Amino acid sequence: STPVETAFPTDTNSVSAKRVVEAGSPTLKREPSGER
Repeated sequence: STPVETAFPTDTNSVSAKRVVEAGSPTLKREPSGER
């Protein structure tokens, strides 16, 4: 239960989210209802 363990998944999620947003940019534009 160290702060590093808690920060690790958060960092990974942030990086993954950013990559997904960048890679899914055209997909989100095609399906805007999917995000909102």
